[in-house]
Amino acid sequence: MKLPAQTYPLQSPAAPLFDLVVIGAGIAGLNALAAAADLLPKDARVALVDANARPGGMWTWIYDHCHLHQPHTAFTVGNMPWNWRRPADYLASRGEVARHLERCYKNLRTRLRVEEHFGQYAQSCQPEGDHQLVRLCLAADGPASELRARRVVWATGYNVPRSAPLSLSSRAVDSVASEDLITALHSRPAAPVYVVGGGKTGMDAIHRIVSGDDRRPVTLIDGTGTTFMRREMLFPKSPRRWWTGVLVADFFRDIALRFDGTNEDAIHDRIAQHYGTAVGAGRRFLFGLLSDAERDTIAGGLSEVIGDHLEDVVDGPEGPEMILRSGAHRPVEPGALIVGCTGQLMRHPRPQAPCLSADGQVLRIVPNATTHFLSTTAAFLMTHAFLSDRMSRMPLYEMDGDALFARSPQAYVAAIAALTYANTIALIETLPARTMMRCGTDLDSVFPIYRRLRALLGIKRYGARRTAWCRAALDEVARRHGVRCGPLRPGVPEDETVRRTRAA
Repeated sequence: MKLPAQTYPLQSPAAPLFDLVVIGAGIAGLNALAAAADLLPKDARVALVDANARPGGMWTWIYDHCHLHQPHTAFTVGNMPWNWRRPADYLASRGEVARHLERCYKNLRTRLRVEEHFGQYAQSCQPEGDHQLVRLCLAADGPASELRARRVVWATGYNVPRSAPLSLSSRAVDSVASEDLITALHSRPAAPVYVVGGGKTGMDAIHRIVSGDDRRPVTLIDGTGTTFMRREMLFPKSPRRWWTGVLVADFFRDIALRFDGTNEDAIHDRIAQHYGTAVGAGRRFLFGLLSDAERDTIAGGLSEVIGDHLEDVVDGPEGPEMILRSGAHRPVEPGALIVGCTGQLMRHPRPQAPCLSADGQVLRIVPNATTHFLSTTAAFLMTHAFLSDRMSRMPLYEMDGDALFARSPQAYVAAIAALTYANTIALIETLPARTMMRCGTDLDSVFPIYRRLRALLGIKRYGARRTAWCRAALDEVARRHGVRCGPLRPGVPEDETVRRTRAA
């Protein structure tokens, strides 16, 4: 049931007490809402808050040529199926994903009384007596209002920000955000293109340009370069999944049990050599996927790959020229399109807070208090544990992924693999089997059951030993890098956690 949004001024006695407030209506927030629909009575009072005008998160505004890089069947809310019969490996487009998430939300509204607060930002969440006060605002400088809640799930996930054009000094080139690429290509049909950034956004942009009839020069400014997982290895097409391909669970086991807290460079080499593919240098990995066909199309359509970082484009005496981090200068054609595709993940500040508040009333699904590399899976399973009062019985670890990524991206990758693997074992051993089966974001769901059972039996047999190894590695990460990375304890502040792990 959809309830009309109400505005409750600060300290208003009329503000109702919600059983649950979910902050974030992207796929993480919707999975938290799905867990609530499984556990709360239908007449429970629930509020949903999101800065966007409708549910769907980044999929409501991301660039049109964006598509899933994983099987669409595992990108869902709870275990809700897509309303079509396409092969599992079909890569759904931005619009298709947005429509699916909208359908999922409509389904959830039949199971819960939801009061929508779209177009509003959640500024803070503070305890007041035996409940929480969630402060909302319509804009960063707008009037504030409050909601009162018995429990809060702050499930904004990675909260990918909208991109902006690169700030360049030259007036002779056009700086374009990735969301505006298609419009810019149509308005400048002959302009050469420089794509800045070789991650998923950059690969999407180049693939879109070179796949059509466009024959303009395209240059990739690749920075450190990105290694991608070969999609054919993790998600082979049916029926090859019956005998080939690597389960995601097996990939994480391989990485987690090789990582000792100090050897992240060797872990990166292992990923690049045994699982990876790259267009450029490939010195960084962030769990992106790229097929062999996509790689060949992109590499074949590029005029040049520059393995350096762009600092600026200036107007020199002989025309515009790029200034690279190495100190090199290179000429740029007047009227060129400079498309900003640099990374948006893990690069914007977030308020410091634990995964679980000291009073046990607030659960956060955010990168700086992360428990799993997939915010979708974390939102569904952790909210189940949270609302069923199982959190205190779950030997989970949490990590400040933002802080670790800033110190060492390679250490972050290895640590998040160990964290995800250890916490998955804890979730399997603590949550009811029916809850795990209702989690439709399992990336291995495309594989036949006999292959998935083998991985599960390994966890059942060796889970304790493997968990101990992963936790020892994570403790070493906390000691070496001085970040919050240790047992999930309600309300433990960052500095105390770091101090404890350093002393251990």
